[in-house]
Amino acid sequence: KAGVASNTNTVFLVSAPDGYRSLISYGELFFNLLGERLIIADAADNHPLEKLGAFAFVAPDDLSTGRWVKAVSKIEAITIKSHAQLYIMGMGCGDTSLLTMDTLFYLARADAFICPDEMKTRFARYIGEKPILFNQKDYMERVFKKNHPELSQDELQKSLKTAREKALTLVKNTLAQGKSIAFLDYGDPTLYGTCWRWLKASLPEEDAKIVPGLSAFNASNALTGRDVACKGTVVITAPDGFKNNEALIKAIADKGETMALFMGLMEIPNLMPTLQKYYPDATPVAIAYNSGRKEKEKLVRTTLGDLPKAVEKESEKFMGVIYIGGCLENDVKGYHFH
Repeated sequence: KAGVASNTNTVFLVSAPDGYRSLISYGELFFNLLGERLIIADAADNHPLEKLGAFAFVAPDDLSTGRWVKAVSKIEAITIKSHAQLYIMGMGCGDTSLLTMDTLFYLARADAFICPDEMKTRFARYIGEKPILFNQKDYMERVFKKNHPELSQDELQKSLKTAREKALTLVKNTLAQGKSIAFLDYGDPTLYGTCWRWLKASLPEEDAKIVPGLSAFNASNALTGRDVACKGTVVITAPDGFKNNEALIKAIADKGETMALFMGLMEIPNLMPTLQKYYPDATPVAIAYNSGRKEKEKLVRTTLGDLPKAVEKESEKFMGVIYIGGCLENDVKGYHFH
């Protein structure tokens, strides 16, 4: 009747004439079954409350009576709005069961979203009717190039810069209105995440927050069923880092450490000469496909020599982590520290 809007940022302040006050959160009142037992009493044992005031606030399930207010003079609904931020959020590497509690917390606090169409559908129950500002994939260079094949490289860079500036302006304007934005990314955004760095680099440090998520690396490790760090080191790399640092590949191979290669399925033909230069063909290999997606995830065990054939057989050409090294063997007791 008072017209208090449904808003999780609302708290209720119950005050007495002598200045004693008690605070109740919106979630405590409406998201907790015990919220129905929070009452404003006007009688006790069928007798009106006359001595200490006409009304009392009673929280019967509190461990102490510290929040009870014996003489209620007013109840205020106060909206507490935190500093608006861009939340760069890891949404897990697959099923919604892999979302963290932190992720759910910041999803609820967000007023607008930046996300791919697939995430808009998958997390619709969390997004609700809140606006989607744009799809960040459209601002990735390789996607932008694919969408504008008619542009030369110079024209592409200029157009991409202009498009990003417009998107950045939209983000800044939204934050200036006091609205927080959730940028939904895959896995852990700091580990081969999508296109967020240009946004964060253009905002004050306090305006952006990275919310960690479960990486495909973690889910893939579990899928292998092996102690991938049995030698003490796992080196995570991608094709670009692989090609530009042959000395690193040699060092990993010489020490028998484990290499975890992201985004390498389509690059295997180009990478094989370097791999075979430092690894024997009998080196154990495991390919973790669609890690974290229970209905799709799959592990393929092979050897380095048979790796191209193993990759060719599978229809999935992108969502896979390739592990190379002795720790992938069944019996690696000799590798463990004692």
